[in-house]
Amino acid sequence: VLLGIAVTLSIATRNKQAIIFAVIIFVLALGILRVKEAFEKPDILKPLRDAGEIIIITGIIHGEPDVREKSTKVLVESEGAKILVTIPLYHEYRYGDRIRITGNLTTPIEFPDFNYKEYLKKDGVFSVMYLPEIELLERDKGNMMYALILKTKSALRESLENSLSGQAREMLEAILLGDQSQLSRALKDKLNTTGLSHVTAVSGMHITIITNILMATLLGIGL
Repeated sequence: VLLGIAVTLSIATRNKQAIIFAVIIFVLALGILRVKEAFEKPDILKPLRDAGEIIIITGIIHGEPDVREKSTKVLVESEGAKILVTIPLYHEYRYGDRIRITGNLTTPIEFPDFNYKEYLKKDGVFSVMYLPEIELLERDKGNMMYALILKTKSALRESLENSLSGQAREMLEAILLGDQSQLSRALKDKLNTTGLSHVTAVSGMHITIITNILMATLLGIGL
């Protein structure tokens, strides 16, 4: 209703501020719909969760594997449902792999100081599975463009690892690739103590750098 009023007002008055207001209302409406859609995703695996039975699920690895100190987490999507799966640290699986997982499907744990269940729920993840049996069925079943981006990222990481070592490599991987998993505890403590931990996080600074590069490129080709 607000969008309709704003558009009608902008057309009737030819007022620039009214047009800007209409655009803001439109973006706000899209945001509301996106939040509503995210929180109303059906939990289709609920009957199978916490049943104490071995479940077999076939799905595709969605997103880049999250490598931790002692394990790796992968997001498996199966028929619209997302499952966060914890697998051993050294593995051969990557984005776009179609796999079959066999194990116990459980509800995320709620810690006293952190609601892990709600944290995953915002991304549409209601179920987790720890150290299941995994069988690789097919490769490269994901988005080709996203797979190319991850392949480029992997090549950049390999180049950094071959060129640098120690804290210099850790810092560059965090700043350039957004990968903080390689930061040592000692380096994290130093960054926290000096108030520079934001440098290694994907933030407004990174967006500003990318925007400046794109702006210079587009202006350079005449746009």
